[in-house]
Amino acid sequence: MPAGSIHLRFVRSVQASAKRPSIQARTRFATRGASKGQSANHNLQVRPAMSARHLLRSKDWVLYVDGGVRPRPVAMSFAKSFPQGTIGFPVTPWNADLSLDKQALESHARWMLDSGLDALSFCGSNGELHALGPADYEQVCEVAGSVAAGNTYLIFGVGQSWRAARTQAARARRAGADAVMCVSPYMADPSEAGLAEYYRSVADAAQINVILYQTKWSGVLPLTLLERLANVENICMVKDENGDLSHYLQVRRHFRDRFHWINGMAEPFVPSYWNLGVKTFTSGLACFMPDVTLRIRELAEDGDFPAVNKILDDVVIPMYELRTRCPGYKVSMIKTGMELRGVPAGGVRPPLIPMDPADREDLRRLMVRTGLLS
Repeated sequence: MPAGSIHLRFVRSVQASAKRPSIQARTRFATRGASKGQSANHNLQVRPAMSARHLLRSKDWVLYVDGGVRPRPVAMSFAKSFPQGTIGFPVTPWNADLSLDKQALESHARWMLDSGLDALSFCGSNGELHALGPADYEQVCEVAGSVAAGNTYLIFGVGQSWRAARTQAARARRAGADAVMCVSPYMADPSEAGLAEYYRSVADAAQINVILYQTKWSGVLPLTLLERLANVENICMVKDENGDLSHYLQVRRHFRDRFHWINGMAEPFVPSYWNLGVKTFTSGLACFMPDVTLRIRELAEDGDFPAVNKILDDVVIPMYELRTRCPGYKVSMIKTGMELRGVPAGGVRPPLIPMDPADREDLRRLMVRTGLLS
């Protein structure tokens, strides 16, 4: 049976005592790490008067948003392959002519790897995925794979178009990636069924873990879309850069731990997400201040959230205020911070823009005030 498939056998029977119809379902899951033919039995007695409220309390079944009652998705069997802790998102350094600076990329990757971050994700929004051509992507995979593959949990972003995403996913796998982070297509205005097919197709090309990426421009991933994808075994994570905690609670309620959730809102959302059980978070600031990011993780692990909040108020939130001061600063602010700390990064490709000199000076002063520069 294919991995992640579900076989249902419904048997209509009559209980001798109650004389009421019942439905018995046998569910078979073939997942990575499970022995061949391993199965799980789940019984649900459905009586005419049984309410949706009772169904929602069932251990093994869930009433979905479309009104259907189906087996609750089971967590995949390779949880050890999920990234834990802090995921750093390296930039893609450019030369003066905006060609790829492979030497700076290798140096940057090694510097972030040596900093103690738990995972690295290349070619994300911080890595200007939108601006990478096929040759650029190939070279980033070559350099990042040579540095990080086998030494940390390695992720590559994929997207741009259907064909590009599939090609990138296969290339990332060959570079030694543990996962790919999949962005939905730009400007396609897809239906839910079409988007589900896009994700399935990319997952098939990847043949490694796939992280669905929900952003401020894509909106949250509807529960009905996640339901369509729940039995694609390697689609097993969601990076949330939308920040809707109520949506996360709905996903957790309906799918339990089927999807490993990643706090893509980064350091500012650590207190909120950590206390909901989400302890994997991303960081772009770690490109030039990994010690601060790792300190936040350590304090959160110790449960010292007053200390976390102090770092957020004194350092991180002011950094984010500069990063969002002008559209197009999301990457250039990070690269400017790197340059100020002596880490080569280069400029940004259009439509992103460099920081204004006055804003650059504000960043320098903030870094001096917070001890990041002497």
